[in-house]
Amino acid sequence: MYMPSGNICQLVQMDKIGIWVESFDEGKSSAIIIKSSSSSIKSVIQGCDLKLLIGICSKDKKKYIAIGAMIYDVHDSPLLIFYPARYESSIDAVRFLMTNTEITLSFFDELDLPVYSAKGQIDIFSESFIAGIDQNVTIPGDMEIVDSMVDSFALEIDLQYGTSYGYKGSEQRYNCSIERRDIAISDSSPILVNTFSEDIPKNNVSYDVSTGNEGTTQELQLDFILNHYFDGKSFLSPQIRIGAKSRELTDILLIRSNNIYLIESKSLNINLSGVASTLSRRAGKIKKHANKALRQMEGVFKKIRQGYPVMENETLKDISIPEENKLHGIILLSNFQDYYIYDEWRDCSKKIYEISSSINNCTLHIMDLAEFVNLLKLSHVSKVKFDESMAMRFEGFLEKGILKIEHVNSSFPF
Repeated sequence: MYMPSGNICQLVQMDKIGIWVESFDEGKSSAIIIKSSSSSIKSVIQGCDLKLLIGICSKDKKKYIAIGAMIYDVHDSPLLIFYPARYESSIDAVRFLMTNTEITLSFFDELDLPVYSAKGQIDIFSESFIAGIDQNVTIPGDMEIVDSMVDSFALEIDLQYGTSYGYKGSEQRYNCSIERRDIAISDSSPILVNTFSEDIPKNNVSYDVSTGNEGTTQELQLDFILNHYFDGKSFLSPQIRIGAKSRELTDILLIRSNNIYLIESKSLNINLSGVASTLSRRAGKIKKHANKALRQMEGVFKKIRQGYPVMENETLKDISIPEENKLHGIILLSNFQDYYIYDEWRDCSKKIYEISSSINNCTLHIMDLAEFVNLLKLSHVSKVKFDESMAMRFEGFLEKGILKIEHVNSSFPF
């Protein structure tokens, strides 16, 4: 598998989703690096269409280039990934890519881990388009330019991205010229992810995004990253004892001083739905997962407040949850932010209001898996730590009623 350079690795770790291009083997070969959700990567593995896009954005004699991909994980609304070339070397790499028919592809998941590698073939780009990437092409100097490029690029491809994905045109819109090429994948190889930590043995995890139960894989991913950031303070599949019997309390339990986090993880299960799903069916499935998880979380809160004992899964050792500790329910949905439309989720928002007001000292959140991982990273490096960020997030929900809340750190380079 091709592993990107240090600059690109840094971007993979900083961004929730992205696409980058590099030249390697002394400039003789091209590599495309894609970071996306596990479910969209699995769709690629199962054979969904994949397109490469290169765009030239220009305005006021300034010219920038960008690389994009469309993953047809939902055939009537493909996932659009877009990134401007941020380094001079990236511009050179794009020039070379357009004259090459063979490429190497490396895919990274939400945890920044390499999970899939493949070879691909594309048709050479037109001579007139290649000629447009001349000496006037430069790299964007700030985030405002990048945002305008993203809006312009998305709207040039299809107006639906201006409504479904929140992109919006403005006076700053750039003129865009875009060429697309199908990527024919061959010689593919899913990667078995293995992590190892001597300091936190329970942090070790192994999974393959191409096989097995997607829900189990997502839980392993979550347990891995929570133990990584919180020194082994999370518990996978904790049990609750009710009478003589015990059953699973929730997918993951995280203990944080005076805060208890209960996490329900829901995946799309591409194994069953395949790559022929429509946007409406996929969105309906995600919302169905959310409603089920809300009912489950309400029951979990009540059982804990009633004082039923909670135990570790394997050892059945008691886990102490003091009555005064605040309970935070987090429902994590793969690809939630791609399908969230405010009006269609009002009933879920209403249910969150009802639960949080009827059960003492608790909050509820519905989050995208990638956004949750992003929040963990930001909390690790910024002055605003995890507990405070989650509290601010819930306050924002109470004020606006919006479930799709994104966390950013302005100290990160764009």
